[in-house]
This record gives sequence, C-alpha cells and structure tokens, in this order.
Amino acid sequence: MLFQSFFVGIVALPAVLAGEPRRPIKGPGRHNGTAHWHHNGTVHWHPNGTYPHPNGTYNGTLPHRQRFRCGTGPFSNDTKLPKIDGKDAFPDHKLAARAPIDIPLYFHVIASSQTPSGGWISDNTLQKQFRVIRDTFSSYGITFRWAANETTKTVNTTWSETLYKSDLEPEEDQPYSGRVLEMKKALRKGGNDLRALNIYFHPDIPEFAGYSSFVPLQKDRKDFISWDGIILNSNIMPGNPATALYVGHMAVHEIGHWLGLYHTFHGGCDGEGDHVSDTAPYFNQFSIMERCDDETRNTCVDSAGPGGEDLPDPVHNFMSYFDEPCMDHFTPGQKQRMEETWNQYRVPK
Repeated sequence: MLFQSFFVGIVALPAVLAGEPRRPIKGPGRHNGTAHWHHNGTVHWHPNGTYPHPNGTYNGTLPHRQRFRCGTGPFSNDTKLPKIDGKDAFPDHKLAARAPIDIPLYFHVIASSQTPSGGWISDNTLQKQFRVIRDTFSSYGITFRWAANETTKTVNTTWSETLYKSDLEPEEDQPYSGRVLEMKKALRKGGNDLRALNIYFHPDIPEFAGYSSFVPLQKDRKDFISWDGIILNSNIMPGNPATALYVGHMAVHEIGHWLGLYHTFHGGCDGEGDHVSDTAPYFNQFSIMERCDDETRNTCVDSAGPGGEDLPDPVHNFMSYFDEPCMDHFTPGQKQRMEETWNQYRVPK
C-alpha cells in the first residue's frame, strides 16, 4: 500500500474494546478473555481479561488491558518519497552489486534506578531482544552486529523522566533540542556513520512503545546524526511475563521505520498510502493496536491492493498495527524500500 503522511516510531496503548467477539487466534496472541493453553497447542478463552504466555505456562493479566502503539508519525513532506513497486524488486544479480546491509547495533539503557521498576534491563533480556532483531532481519538479507561490550546502562533522573510525543519528535520547523538530544549526544556510538543504529530503552513513555527517526525526510535537519536512532519503551521487552503480549517485534517495527518504511495503514484507503505497492491498504481510524484473529477483515473495500485486487488487511505485516504475536513478515516491496533507503541515505557516498 502507498503512504500519505507519516509519523514513524511512536507506539501507544489502546484499550481492548468490550464488544469484541471472543474467538481464538492462530498461535499466541491477544484476546479479551482468559486463555487456557494445552500441551497440544489448543486454547480456550474465558471473559476475565487475562492473557496467556506463548509457552503455555503463564496466565497473566496485561496492565490496564491496554496496548502500546508506535509514535513515529506523519511528516508533511513525505510526498518526496518515490513509489516502490514490489513486482519490480531488484533481481538477485543486481542486488549482489549493491552495498550489503550490515548494521552495527548499540543498546543504551536509561533508568531512574538499578531496579526493574526503574527501567533497569538485564543483559539476558537485552540478548533476547537482539536475537529477535537478528533472526527476523536475516531472512531479508540484513545483518545486525550487536556490540554487546559497548552497551551503556545509565541511571539519570533527568533523562529517565516522562517522555511525550513532543519530546520525541519536535515540529518540523523546530530544532532538535532538550534532554533527549542531550542524552543521545552523550551516549551515541558509531560517530557520524549513519549506518550505526543506536537503540535507547526508556522507562517512562506513557503513550507509546517506540519512536524512530526517519532518514529520508529528516537527514538534512541540524543535529540529525545525533538525533538518529530509536527509542523503545523498556516495559515491552521480550520475556516479561507481565506483558506477554510483547515478544520483541516492536523493535523490528521501529527498525522498519529507521530503514524507510511507513505504516501499512498510512494514508488510509486512498492516495499514495505507504508508497509500497505490494502492501494492501487498510483503515485504522484511531491508530491503535488491533487483534488479528479475523484474517478476512477488509477495512478498505474496493481499494486496490497489489495488482489491483481488493485484498484483506495486512494483519501479519511488521508495519501494521496488530498485536506483536501477529507480526511475521515484510513484503518484497518493503524489502526493496529498505534496500533503497540504506543505499541512498545511509551508505557514505
């Protein structure tokens, strides 16, 4: 699907709607009810709002029965982006001549104290998050090299204060500034190399799960190199039984933005959408995370998808707003967009 306006990386928590039908989904996922998992993989739901852990051993309750959403958002100048047609993705022999996507990765933990409640993240949890990133992107020819020995963990009561959308993405006519810029300038690894990805885990982002810079439209802004990177809500790390809904895919979603992808619902059912022609359009009025148990849902009836077909919503796409366990793929056109962004904006000329 093709995009119109775009705010790339802030993920927020929508509440579960009381009137949703209660049917199980395929595999682990969210549901408005209790799920009892069995050794054979089946699941039975009951209406008291609890959520199962994917390994079948945990019945926990999601805090406030809410879901984080992405905070990366619409940009007024996104019409500058060319359309990508997945049907014309580069042949393998042409891709071989292009710069490989080999990304140095740096993690930074920001906390108010050396406790889980203060945002302190264990090395084991960081390793789990890295494995999700590495294993997901390796399927698309993208390599991540985590510099684990250069991970920073910082207790700073100013940097760890609540972040809002205005802190994460100033207006386009305003300079990058404030404590977020101060923090990034102090911690960034990789120097002036735009190929280096810095991810900052923050303990207090009440509205969002994450935010990413968007290099195609922001590269020329003053201090962009310092600002470049991703901020993730440390409450959604994989392996946390209190938030079993989160399996590390929000980092994948934000990296998609970092590599030039819009949300698949960008622009709604009309216009240029996400500028990628092989993603089906869908409508998400309130930009909230949704369930994926109905794989036939179609919120853009009569809107052309890839090849002009009227297709169901892309409920399993990493750049859609469906619960993390639903996410499992990028399209060929999205892969091409990431390759184009890497070579055009991040590889030194």
